[in-house]
Order: sequence, then C-alpha cells, then structure tokens
Amino acid sequence: MGERREMHDILVRDVMSTSVHIAVPEMDLVSASQRMLKEAVSCLIVEPANPSDGYGILTQKDVLSVITEQGPVARTVAVEEVMTQPVLSVSPSYNLETCIRLMQMLGVRRTIVVHDTQLLGLVTFTDLFKAAVESLEG
Repeated sequence: MGERREMHDILVRDVMSTSVHIAVPEMDLVSASQRMLKEAVSCLIVEPANPSDGYGILTQKDVLSVITEQGPVARTVAVEEVMTQPVLSVSPSYNLETCIRLMQMLGVRRTIVVHDTQLLGLVTFTDLFKAAVESLEG
C-alpha cells in the first residue's frame, strides 16, 4: 500500500500527460478534427506561428461551434481562426491545489505545462480529479 499524499504534495508533473498532440495554425479544421478522432483526444495544442506568439489550443467544443455556426463553410476554416490563444500554461512544479484553483478561476478544463518556453505536457481537469480522489483514498 502506497503512502498517502495530500493534494498540496502532488505536483502537476506527477499527473500531467506528456503525450501532446500538435497542430499548426494554418491546418484546416477538417484535418485537425480527423487528427483528434484518430488519436482519440479532445484537443490539439497549436504551435505558435511566430516565436513571440504563445501556444494555442483547439478543442472539440471549438470545432463543434464552428460547424454549428458556419455549416459546410467550416471546411475552409483554418485552426488559427478558431483556436484559443494564448492558452493557460502552468509550471510542472505547481501543486494540485494551485492548478485546480487557477483553472477554476479562469473557467478552463485543460492547460499546457511549460518550463521556460518548452512545452512539457498537458493537464486536464480529469487528470486533476483522479489525483484528488486518490489523495482522499490514501
């Protein structure tokens, strides 16, 4: 049986996913959506178009909004027109409590994990939920 860890002792690096699926800003929405389906993921992290730009994020919700609003015209839409940018980023050394509070305050369900300017991973509310429940179980 493992040692019980409190939420403030668990770090983002302990629960983040290092498998991040990437898109480029000029990618069309159909290609991005097909990648999401193929990889069975709910979002793609969008690389910065320029070094001064931050990362972006494209979610299933973003895609559905465009399809609903624009119909067949959505085929011609580029990821950069729909993505959220900049995306919230957190340090791998943040503890769970800090990350959860920040995400709740900003109303986001996922965030990238960055050290300096290097993308390390992604953490979702589901990842945080699992870790929080496990901390209660001991």
